[in-house]
Amino acid sequence: MPFPFIPLALIILLAGPNPVLQTQVDPARHYEQASEWLARGELSRAEAEVRRALAAVPNWPAALNLWGIIFRRQGRPQQAIETFERALAINPDHVAAGSNVGYALLSLGKYRQALARFDRVLKLEPNHSAAWAGRARVLLAGGDLKGALKAALRAEKSTPDDAELLLLLSEIHFRNGQTDQGLKRARQVAALARDNGPGLRLLGLFLLQQGQSEAALPHLERALQLGTRDGQLLQSLGYGYLTSSRLAKAVPLLEETIGTQPEQAHPYYLLGIGYEMQGRHREAVRQLEKVLERTPDHLEATHRYGINLYKSGSYEAAWDPFGKVLKEDPERIEALYYRAQILWVRNDYREVELLLNRVLSLDPKHAAAHFKLAQVYTRLGEPEAASRHRKKYQSLRAQYSTHLKEVIFRIP
Repeated sequence: MPFPFIPLALIILLAGPNPVLQTQVDPARHYEQASEWLARGELSRAEAEVRRALAAVPNWPAALNLWGIIFRRQGRPQQAIETFERALAINPDHVAAGSNVGYALLSLGKYRQALARFDRVLKLEPNHSAAWAGRARVLLAGGDLKGALKAALRAEKSTPDDAELLLLLSEIHFRNGQTDQGLKRARQVAALARDNGPGLRLLGLFLLQQGQSEAALPHLERALQLGTRDGQLLQSLGYGYLTSSRLAKAVPLLEETIGTQPEQAHPYYLLGIGYEMQGRHREAVRQLEKVLERTPDHLEATHRYGINLYKSGSYEAAWDPFGKVLKEDPERIEALYYRAQILWVRNDYREVELLLNRVLSLDPKHAAAHFKLAQVYTRLGEPEAASRHRKKYQSLRAQYSTHLKEVIFRIP
């Protein structure tokens, strides 16, 4: 789930009075409606409205900035950057677009470029909270906890009661081993968010990031009750249910998420995992194909795509996805194991033996590999080796399901 999120009040800013709003009623109305749809998480509708505004006034920096925000929320960071740059070409001092392009670069891992953008904004507007928060996130990503804390505290001076910023401060404190201060900040968020849907959602997201699904779910459920039903919340709640193995609740929410933000890849990925956990492998394959249509280099989706192809009986079709995974990560144990399974179907037992021994060199306690090697050596007429691996499998059998669960929840 994309995190962090930038408060709408900080990112949808106009660079001073705009005559368009005073003289062109129709573009202004479309701009306002686009902002409203964005706040509700209705990205397709927001984009349609901002396009109408720009059709009337093509060189309107605020509308271009808004369009860039929509691209970011749709998981299209490169198009977001290009759109923010268009706004900046018209108005180089548009601090919102400058800050937002920094966040888009940050999401791509281009930390040095992002930092330069935030610093430029801060030269223009020294108290710009979103730029200070962005600077903090860059420094946090680089491991500079002291610098990140200093920047986040500067951001807090301008927006002292911002729930997202308090969550950032809490994360920095926890990362720095300052548990008491981290909890203090988290409690501030809880106090602010008690009857505030967006704040509760942010607190729930923070707890999910900390791996505390059970603690996160009540906050996310309360946010839903309060009417905050955008795609972001639905995805977060669905993910929380998924990691808690509450599939009957997770799957319908993730299906609804896709209806609200069909452009994004991650909801399809999570739904694919949900279907996989329900044993609905053909449906999982279809969802993972949609992920790979949008993000062809999504390695985890490729891996799970191969597994679900195999489990749905499409053994040969699974060969290439596992090959792609192993090209990027030659030590991916499960990809090696499933390729060995495909070779077993082909009756190529010596190649199966080689791959499974490779698996065991990486993970000597891989119970399934021992089980399959026992079968391989039986077919090859080597009973002593078969017996050795069969005994090892029996001693490790209890650990196998735990191992698979860890693999399933390797979610980026």
